[in-house]
Amino acid sequence: MNTKSKWIIFLLAITATLFCIIEFHAIPAKQASMDRYKERQTDALTHDISSIQDYKKHYLTDASNTCNLMNSLPMSNISKTFEIDETALTVNYQEYAKKIGIEKVQRNLIYNSFASMASIDALAKIEYTFYDKAYVFSREELDGICSEHFNQESLPKLLVQNTWEKTVRQELKNPDFAHKFSAFADSYNN
Repeated sequence: MNTKSKWIIFLLAITATLFCIIEFHAIPAKQASMDRYKERQTDALTHDISSIQDYKKHYLTDASNTCNLMNSLPMSNISKTFEIDETALTVNYQEYAKKIGIEKVQRNLIYNSFASMASIDALAKIEYTFYDKAYVFSREELDGICSEHFNQESLPKLLVQNTWEKTVRQELKNPDFAHKFSAFADSYNN
């Protein structure tokens, strides 16, 4: 075997080794990391709020933007349809709230409501419907909680990462925080 043939075999062996490392280690590791990130995005306690920065708009009537925003928030893994008008959004989940877990639903809806209203200036009301429950949040109520509870004068200012972490996410760790919202009043009167 001459030197040229040895070099070709050597280069083929290195290429095959690199291919195996990439195909069987690097790609699966990257995919597993992406899967973990996507899973974390479905819960309010682990969602990355910076992922919604591209969806900040003044008006709700940009349907694709609104749908993309809602599909990048917690509970994005649940089938849903949207009804959009000039100042209100209805999200119809094709699931039972009880099956997901009422506490988890409440936590995620609070998170999604703050994030949506902080991102879309014209959004005045958001209604979430499930097969067994319906919840309504108003900008007025969230603004009130924002100013009284978080010492912030406006919802959009919450979207700064550190502010969001110290206010919304920190409060969501407290199960009693849901008591502050009229949308959940019937849950605590039974």
